[in-house]
Amino acid sequence: MAADRKNDGPLGEWPKEPATFTIPRPISHRADLLIEEARRAGERIHRNELVAALILRAPEDGDVLGAMVRDYRKASAREAVTVGKRRVANVLELPRQRPGPRKDHRLELG
Repeated sequence: MAADRKNDGPLGEWPKEPATFTIPRPISHRADLLIEEARRAGERIHRNELVAALILRAPEDGDVLGAMVRDYRKASAREAVTVGKRRVANVLELPRQRPGPRKDHRLELG
């Protein structure tokens, strides 16, 4: 069934498609850190919106995309969890997260 919407309507109003994929735990943790940074800046954001925004603004050049994927494949876990000025400890301990929505830490950030 085709979506009956005008092409210029906001993406947030479109029906959602399920997207099932797996990512390494350090990348999942990085997503949480990026969301935390956006929330510190006052943004209301969820993981699915972060992924959608990154896909929307991804480069469209195949060579650039290929280079990005190759860089990802070679990147270290330490590189993945380094966001902003945060320094990573010598031993990488990632919090275990259950599937589903993440806890909103804005209240804890004070």
